[in-house]
Amino acid sequence: MSDVILEVTGLKKAFGGLMALLNLSFTVERGQIKAIIGPNGAGKTTLFNVITGMFPPTGGRVRFKGQGVDGLQAHEIAARGISRTFQTVELFKNMSVLENVMVGRHSRTGSGMLRVGLRLWGVRSEEEEILREAMEWLRFVDLDEKAAENAGSLPLGEQKLLEMARALATEPDLLLLDEPASGLNEAETAKVAQLIYQIRDSGTTVILVEHDMDLVMKVSDEILVLNYGQRIAEGSPEEVKSDRRVIDAYLGEDIEDA
Repeated sequence: MSDVILEVTGLKKAFGGLMALLNLSFTVERGQIKAIIGPNGAGKTTLFNVITGMFPPTGGRVRFKGQGVDGLQAHEIAARGISRTFQTVELFKNMSVLENVMVGRHSRTGSGMLRVGLRLWGVRSEEEEILREAMEWLRFVDLDEKAAENAGSLPLGEQKLLEMARALATEPDLLLLDEPASGLNEAETAKVAQLIYQIRDSGTTVILVEHDMDLVMKVSDEILVLNYGQRIAEGSPEEVKSDRRVIDAYLGEDIEDA
């Protein structure tokens, strides 16, 4: 019996008269790397925003680890074990690289703001633990030597790695990566691919939105294809890249030889 970590059923999202998601249903199994692809405007980022509580759904259900999360606030969903990165990197660019990851780690601590502000017993040791764990995540993405640098001074590729480290610092069961290879060169994209494997192997399920088809076809266990907010295909990379509906809507003929 499959171990489903995320179940989306009949999901709808409307913005005024525009239906961005329409009766979308799919599942993600624990330990899977699942890619979501489709043309610009297909609803991919909107789907991420609904899953993570940034947008409320217009209809349908989202269940995570067997519990409904549709309608919850973003911080409540994050606390349950879903984390994400963004298509446009969202960092605290005036803070250090290390401080950015520490922000992510704070969501898993027990000290409230009052305890931190008053420096009550136990807070200092907890802060030391946060720092240590943040450094471990920086080592995971090979940014530990840049811990003291300003986050905004990093090149785009390293900013994307930093955002991944911050998301991972929340210890998610499910990580949503929104175009992690966008704007990266070949070497940087290869680094992202390796990290995705390592994240999965560490026990975190991954959903990937990405336009780089070489990366998608390499790392994905399964691919969901969207067009106009609807599912037009789903299956293994081999199945998807030979599906005529996908070729016509998105991939084009050349992917058949990829």
